Amino acid sequence: MEKEELREHLSEYRDSRSRQKLVQALKEELISEIEQMDISTSRQEHDLNMLIRDLEEELDWIESEKLAEFDPEHE
Repeated sequence: MEKEELREHLSEYRDSRSRQKLVQALKEELISEIEQMDISTSRQEHDLNMLIRDLEEELDWIESEKLAEFDPEHE
């Protein structure tokens, strides 16, 4: 599937549901894909490690930007 086609499908999903449901579905698919990756060489291990680190960094940045004022103790 081409990136543009994937984006169209994601847009349709988001329009018919919520953004949070879209992100949840993407998270589940991403985890499933990562779990199924072939890791039989040092290079593949390195690539997977870098992918996970990149994801962690991006998510940490989003968390600090979007949730800077969030205090779960006051929920």
